[in-house]
Amino acid sequence: MEEYHAAVRGAPITVAPLVGKDAKGSLGWLIKQYRNSLYWRETLSAATRKQRGPIFKQAEDSAGDIPYKAIRRKNIEEGMMARTQN
Repeated sequence: MEEYHAAVRGAPITVAPLVGKDAKGSLGWLIKQYRNSLYWRETLSAATRKQRGPIFKQAEDSAGDIPYKAIRRKNIEEGMMARTQN
């Protein structure tokens, strides 16, 4: 949608290059780092890990190959809106 609005305004379209889900710096890589962390394993309850698992899975499936530094608040909000409308 961001690209569409940029095109309507006549602004240049910037798209983050895809890097692969397991490539260092991707969202998928970052999620794996978090899930391998001591915090994930020892601080969060099993119920919390179970609840967050599908959220991370969906994020990996939809944007896992995008550099996490290219993700903005607007992208997160759009993802949340898309999930609540289904």
